[in-house]
Amino acid sequence: MISVQSKSSSTNSNSNNIRKVSDKDIQRMNEKDRVFSILDNEVIAIDIFPKSNVFLVKCNWEECNNLQQESNKYAHLNINKKAKYILIDTATHGDELELIKQLDKVAGITPNDLSLILITHAHFDHAGGAWYFKKHYPHVPIACPEYEADLLRKGEGAPSVPAGISAKILKIRGDRKIIIPFEPDLTFWGGESLEEFGVKATLKNMKGHTEGCLVVLMDNKKAAIINDIMGGGFISYGKPAYHFYLYDKVEIVKSVKWAYEEGYQTFLVTHGFAFTREPLGPWLKKQIKKLKM
Repeated sequence: MISVQSKSSSTNSNSNNIRKVSDKDIQRMNEKDRVFSILDNEVIAIDIFPKSNVFLVKCNWEECNNLQQESNKYAHLNINKKAKYILIDTATHGDELELIKQLDKVAGITPNDLSLILITHAHFDHAGGAWYFKKHYPHVPIACPEYEADLLRKGEGAPSVPAGISAKILKIRGDRKIIIPFEPDLTFWGGESLEEFGVKATLKNMKGHTEGCLVVLMDNKKAAIINDIMGGGFISYGKPAYHFYLYDKVEIVKSVKWAYEEGYQTFLVTHGFAFTREPLGPWLKKQIKKLKM
């Protein structure tokens, strides 16, 4: 039987950087306020209807400056060292102009203020707008998982396995959506740092939804941006759930359990509202028991 353990804040080397308010203050908040207090605008979710989030992660070039002076790994990309954010995913084809409008509305930026666009996996609601940014903002590098790069080059989606009747119905709609082929500027396997793009975060490959899916893990442990590895509540925050599409529940639970035990404070999903570790712990215990892990 696998148990769920948690790293306490007293043993977490990043604990002093996680919050500006005390643990007791956080616990007294409702789940929505808790999420916003922890993130403190370092990560912003942009809701592209229908409840399909993309994410902005704020750049901090001062914190990343030492690495910038030592490394020229991505020198060929001419990264914008004055960029304000990286963008995680690009929503669905047809939403490109709405996404650009929301960038301005939510963060006061244009695509020119991005140091990187990261496509987390080859599904239409994540990679659908990538072609537009590649065509109209070619100076902004686009990255994707190495595992799924060839699919995106061909405009194909990664295999989707519906987990129930509702998912099968949604798949009919999804099969009509397209990914316009594009050539990524770079690919990631998982394990890479995003510091050269101004963000102190690390990528990790998590399987269970697609083989190549990448999640973004903030170094300060404020957020694990797990996109479609899980889903959230569609009415309120704090409702961990499985995604509509998955092929391996055990793999998903193992991955999320790892992130929980590493001490990540919030978990941001593409479909639904975010949740903190408070509701996630009981959910994990229930799933571990149910799956007999």
